[in-house]
Amino acid sequence: MIIAFYFRSVRSRVIGFLTLLTSFSSCLVVAKINWTKVFSTNQSYLAEIVGGVLTENEIPHTIINKQISGYGLGEIEIYVPETEALQAYYLVNLNNS
Repeated sequence: MIIAFYFRSVRSRVIGFLTLLTSFSSCLVVAKINWTKVFSTNQSYLAEIVGGVLTENEIPHTIINKQISGYGLGEIEIYVPETEALQAYYLVNLNNS
């Protein structure tokens, strides 16, 4: 009796978990975003300024720092969703000139 109850309890948890996992993975597929690089620099303050301009214009972005810490070698890249790339590129070049 106790073993059967435990088995049903575990089985319902596993089924619940699999259902949750399935619904979560389908949400991930819907939320997939293709990112495009719109700006690259080796100076962190420029990357933050450009990120601020994109934030002010409500353009989602991500800043990826590929520099070797302590040496300043490498690039800092800013990516935006593909659908916002043209507007972001225009804003970055407008403020950079």
